Amino acid sequence: MNLHSVLLTALTVLCAAGLNAAENNKAPEAAPSATKLLDAYNKIEAGLVIANTAGESELIQQIAMTAAKSDPKLTVTVEKLSREDAIKNFSSGKAGLLLLRREPSPRERQALSGAVIVSYAAEPTLIVVNSANDLSEIKTEMLKKIFSGEVASWKPLGVSDYMIHLFGTEKNSPGTGPLNDKVLNGGKLTSRIFSVSSSPEVMQLVSTNNHAMGFCGFVDTVPETVKLLKVDGIAPAESNILTGKYGLVNTYYACFKNGNEIARAFVETLRSPEVGAILKSHGLISKTDK
Repeated sequence: MNLHSVLLTALTVLCAAGLNAAENNKAPEAAPSATKLLDAYNKIEAGLVIANTAGESELIQQIAMTAAKSDPKLTVTVEKLSREDAIKNFSSGKAGLLLLRREPSPRERQALSGAVIVSYAAEPTLIVVNSANDLSEIKTEMLKKIFSGEVASWKPLGVSDYMIHLFGTEKNSPGTGPLNDKVLNGGKLTSRIFSVSSSPEVMQLVSTNNHAMGFCGFVDTVPETVKLLKVDGIAPAESNILTGKYGLVNTYYACFKNGNEIARAFVETLRSPEVGAILKSHGLISKTDK
């Protein structure tokens, strides 16, 4: 079935009782056209239920609206769940599409046995410093010491005696996943980091601070006042990110079951040029390899 128009609502669903409660909680009276729209948003029996663990509800909304091409009666419900609950809902048939922020583990692949698993985006962590900084590359081991708080000044890096001013994107925003998974290995991020909502904001703060180091998601245009560091000798070029040469990368996956043509069509849209532009605006890079 083709998709023409999608009415999207982001729900956090913990159990079947939560779904029933949401169904009974109708929207208040509004103007006739608005009331009709709100009723559709409260609809639980959707044409496609997406179990989403990738975060970024706004991103998924934009993608769904871009995917809306046909069938004005079709509705989509997005359940923002924990990873474990999302996989359970998908495996049990409660959700027709599963979105994951990183590769399924061997145990998770067993639970997803028989499903079609497609990569659709790469999430890199870029490490940035001011262009006046002499540093051009850094080791993962040193990044761990810096972002865990063990190293607080530039002195161990041979730059200066000044404190490192740390900036980064907010928790669960693009750019944070690979830092947590590949650098900190699940360890705690230092509280010294000043967090902002977007990668361009990180770039702006670093560009005005000679003693700054930041982390963020992918950006198409890097200001002349900012330098991207090589990590373990590899530059965060788009080609290196997509081929896996650059190490600080997580891959996003979409899973659906054979025979679910609505979910299959949605996944094809995830890998389209239109969605690729949306992904980049959120700090991700579209993957179109099979």
